[in-house]
Amino acid sequence: MRYLIGLLVLAGCKQGGDPVKEDDPPVDTQNVGLDDLDGDGFSSDSGDCDDEDPAVNPAAEEACDGVDQNCDGQIDEG
Repeated sequence: MRYLIGLLVLAGCKQGGDPVKEDDPPVDTQNVGLDDLDGDGFSSDSGDCDDEDPAVNPAAEEACDGVDQNCDGQIDEG
């Protein structure tokens, strides 16, 4: 009986990701899913210089920490 209830619950679950928030970075809709390994909306083909870190992508804000967050080739500018 528990198995049947579990199946019914799973069947009724909606599949999909989290809703987009206003402060989310813009998503590269042409390349999403091709090789966006970190799920930040940018693939390495579309300029993501570290596709294993979602905090590093072309739309990220630069922080003073020795990392190029916005993939522009400059570290800690500004």
